[in-house]
Amino acid sequence: MVNMTAFRLVDSQSEHVRSILSEMENKSPIGKAILNRTQLILTEPALIYDSVHVFARGLERAEAHGPELKMT
Repeated sequence: MVNMTAFRLVDSQSEHVRSILSEMENKSPIGKAILNRTQLILTEPALIYDSVHVFARGLERAEAHGPELKMT
């Protein structure tokens, strides 16, 4: 009686994800080092990508709303 649960942080079937991974492989000096043996991105680089993406979107929003958006 064993219960094993697994989950994946990256949707490997997503065309958007595949496109980003391909771009990261081609542009990054570490290239394939961000991928594991199954050609999926490792957890740490995936989370870093998400963090930077959210931060960039926040900056875009702040720029678009100018002084209306107050950061506290």
